[in-house]
Amino acid sequence: MQSNKLKISALILAAGKGSRIGLPKWKLEYNGISFLNIIKNSLKKNGINCIYCTYRTNSKPDISEIYYLENKEPELGMFSSVYYGTREVSSTDGILIWPVDHPFVEENTVTVLFEKFIKNPDKVIKPIFEKAGGHPIILPWKLIEKIKFRDYNGGLRQFINDSGTDILKVPLADPNILKNINTKTDLHFKQL
Repeated sequence: MQSNKLKISALILAAGKGSRIGLPKWKLEYNGISFLNIIKNSLKKNGINCIYCTYRTNSKPDISEIYYLENKEPELGMFSSVYYGTREVSSTDGILIWPVDHPFVEENTVTVLFEKFIKNPDKVIKPIFEKAGGHPIILPWKLIEKIKFRDYNGGLRQFINDSGTDILKVPLADPNILKNINTKTDLHFKQL
């Protein structure tokens, strides 16, 4: 669903330790397919071929068709992955930020988010389910250029709020935008 006029890249955040589940979450699988592959396949079906993924030192994935970027300070939290990931991305109008622990987002959800960004390329595109914000989100390039620090207090949400960038909240019927996998129980009770 790529537009001929706008280029959207994707950044999968996969530098977490996965301490609650016992291994890095990019290694988790559902029905024999890794979380990373599930996300990659959804992106490719939506016409996104420029896919980046942050990883922690000594835990680099090896799935093809993804550019890997090392997060040298993952202990600083998710925002550090956004920082290290966006430093290497160029020639794009927006970046879809997708944490690897949200693998079950519906393909149509991604399509809708892209369509909204194409019509609103200067806004943050944020999915909403029953009034709660989830992932993935799309950041416009003008906001990405403002990321100067690795450890922004308050994380990505606070950074977006402090930037003054308009946010387009997109109501969706996809509860999986809220469902991050932290434990084996979360994986067992996955919603489809």
